[in-house]
Amino acid sequence: PRLVFVTGRGEEAGYGLVDAMTVVPDSPTAVLLVFETVAIGIYRRLAELGRVPGRDLAIIGFRDEPTVRFLAPSLTCFGVSLHGIGEDIARALLARMPAFADLPTRPPVERLVPFSIRIGASG
Repeated sequence: PRLVFVTGRGEEAGYGLVDAMTVVPDSPTAVLLVFETVAIGIYRRLAELGRVPGRDLAIIGFRDEPTVRFLAPSLTCFGVSLHGIGEDIARALLARMPAFADLPTRPPVERLVPFSIRIGASG
């Protein structure tokens, strides 16, 4: 639990995250981000401290998001089809709505969603 940091979604959250991690005894050497835009703030704060992403802190983003594709060094991140996940969620919701009870719907599914990884220099 001491290594789980709850942050916001934006760049400022990543900026503050670096400071929060450095005061923890045996501070983390890697971070896995749920919101990849947080990486922008992490990169900025590390640069101010004279540190380098990938060398001094491994950073891995959840999605291959266009807003972080121009970070240097390049961000390591996962790729996942949000379209497919969205369709599954929509089907599950429609199956539970009385207004759509007469429509043929498939039951909600539980499945593993395949991920790919784009290896960058940050991780």
